[in-house]
Amino acid sequence: MSSPSQWRTRAQRLSLTGEVCPHCSSRIFPPRDVCPYCHGEARTPYSLGRRGVVYSFSRLMSAPEGYADAAPYYVALIRLDDGPMVTAQL
Repeated sequence: MSSPSQWRTRAQRLSLTGEVCPHCSSRIFPPRDVCPYCHGEARTPYSLGRRGVVYSFSRLMSAPEGYADAAPYYVALIRLDDGPMVTAQL
């Protein structure tokens, strides 16, 4: 990723911002123009919390090319206290 691209996407990578559907109050992550639950327009930004529970995890023994020193590493599916699930490297 180029340096300008990293600066443009920095806020997205450092925070969990989703949306709240004004029609059914569902919290949506990642943000979408249409709520996947009621199909209403969902454009109200919402900062997701930083706490949750590990739903599932995997230990990866092989890293992508160029990152062999990072192996093994863990990734997890985390159900946030706010509702949505996110994937994260632990």
